[in-house]
Amino acid sequence: MKHLTLYELHQFIQRVFYLNFEESVWIEAEISESRVHSGHVYMTIIDKNPAGQIMAKASATLWRNKAAALKHKYGAAFEQVIKTGNKVKMLCQVEFHPQYGYSLQVQDFDPAYTEGYLFLEKKKTIERLQKEQLFDRNKSLQLPLVIEKIAVISSASAAGFQDFVHQLEQNVHGYRFSWELFPSAMQGSKVEEQFQQAIRAIEDRQDEFDVIVVVRGGGASVDLSDFDLYGVAASVAKSPLPVITGIGHERDESVTGMVAFAQVKTPTAAAEMIVDHNLHFETDIQHTFRAIRERAQLQVQNSRRQIQHAELSIHHRIQSRTSQEKFELEKQMARIRTGATQVIHQEKLNVQHLRMWIVENNPYRIMQRGYAMVFQDHQRIRELDQLEADQPIQLVMNHQKITVHERSE
Repeated sequence: MKHLTLYELHQFIQRVFYLNFEESVWIEAEISESRVHSGHVYMTIIDKNPAGQIMAKASATLWRNKAAALKHKYGAAFEQVIKTGNKVKMLCQVEFHPQYGYSLQVQDFDPAYTEGYLFLEKKKTIERLQKEQLFDRNKSLQLPLVIEKIAVISSASAAGFQDFVHQLEQNVHGYRFSWELFPSAMQGSKVEEQFQQAIRAIEDRQDEFDVIVVVRGGGASVDLSDFDLYGVAASVAKSPLPVITGIGHERDESVTGMVAFAQVKTPTAAAEMIVDHNLHFETDIQHTFRAIRERAQLQVQNSRRQIQHAELSIHHRIQSRTSQEKFELEKQMARIRTGATQVIHQEKLNVQHLRMWIVENNPYRIMQRGYAMVFQDHQRIRELDQLEADQPIQLVMNHQKITVHERSE
């Protein structure tokens, strides 16, 4: 029987690969693992059936030079496309090495395919939030009349965060704000975990803040896919404080922005919204003040005229009334003095009678006549049927106490 060495077998398989895969092929798969080392990108890709079972699994490698070229070609979208969990369409060269076996060498990506997948995932997130009645929950909250204390979720190095702070602190109205940064990744695999940690940290101190602001810079639509994740959007929807988001450019709208109390396009716009909110309050106060002042001035003028007319009438009435009331007052004082003397005398008699009754009914005075109080188990006995057999009885008479033990036969 003819036999082959392993090397000969692998050479045969290698020739088969070369014959059938002379050109690179487009492959659709899901990235189950992705890591970068020394500029190379190592991925594990899988294919699942509708039930979620893994039907195929392979390793794919994007070498450093090719990775640099694709990063230059796709910009920020490159990092998002190779993220774990995404579905991708990539151009691969299929190879078989006699020593290292089967491998896929990535040549290119189709970001539009990943954007389509992310769009479907975004739709699922929206439907889930609506089903759980979370979609409009944060919108039902109310902003305070004046916003002063702001919790900011962003990356300290994000340009959008710096824009927000600058716009807030350099506002032309001179409003002063206090803010505190709760750092979180704004892009990449750590966004969901760190964002939820930031929300929880703010909730633990919610009485210290008026509002939460989420800011970051814009970019490609795929860059914002982390803010379409259920965990991020749900944490905003459930927040006990109103959330304002400024995490995208004009054409970008994330699920997180949709469920927030308010969403604006940029971090600068988020700061402007807060400043405008306070300006609206100040303007209302000024309008109210002017209206009150005008009404008060008119009321003062009317009151002065009324007072002048009333002053003369009152002057004449006072003179007449004073004489009459003085006479009535003297009569009342006489009656009061007489009545008070009688009441005092009667109350003195009542007090004397009450003092005598208290003295006569003092329990110790009564016991001096031969009476005693009976106690059992620290409870005073008023009826014989309250006594319990075989329990000691305490007799108290005239500050003396004796315990009687009754023995049953």
